[in-house]
Amino acid sequence: MVRAADTDRLGLAPQAARLWAISAGLSHNHTNDHEMLEIGKKIYDALYSWARYKQEEKHTWQHKK
Repeated sequence: MVRAADTDRLGLAPQAARLWAISAGLSHNHTNDHEMLEIGKKIYDALYSWARYKQEEKHTWQHKK
């Protein structure tokens, strides 16, 4: 998925376009590469943790009327 986003081969993984969108948005919002990298690493780490450990977890919060 990350390789597909990084190499502009978005067809390799359905999620690749979303990762590319996150990276492109970060690049647009942060001109400092080091700042962008630090923020991007946190986002990618969170996505990895979800995919590895939490993707079966469901929202249990219920809106009360």
